[in-house]
Amino acid sequence: MEISAARPQRLLPLRIAAVLLLIASAYHFTQVAVGRYDLLAAYPALTEKLIATMLTFTFLGAVALAFLAFARQRFGLWIALACLGFEFAIETWAGFPLLRLVVVPLAAALLFVAARRAWPELQTIREPT
Repeated sequence: MEISAARPQRLLPLRIAAVLLLIASAYHFTQVAVGRYDLLAAYPALTEKLIATMLTFTFLGAVALAFLAFARQRFGLWIALACLGFEFAIETWAGFPLLRLVVVPLAAALLFVAARRAWPELQTIREPT
């Protein structure tokens, strides 16, 4: 089996994007967890259950990003994009400001573009034999 010299270069943008999004996820997680009472006061449509759901999707998306970038599993992309979609839906429904709403589609686009370039290097759950 020959290892291609282009392999690390294909995965590098994906790993950089994943690390940036993991840092953003950790920041978002702590911001929501610590300031949940401020969020409840600022956005009356939010409830404790919706905040718990936001935290769950943030954590699940971060785990999926780690699988995508570092274990090179394709399913991580779809789970991470689904989590971003759920976050976007909750934040839109709760009435978050436009600037905060724009961040989620930009993060999804960054992740998709980086994963598209590294797609040949990513694996499915079961590799065909």
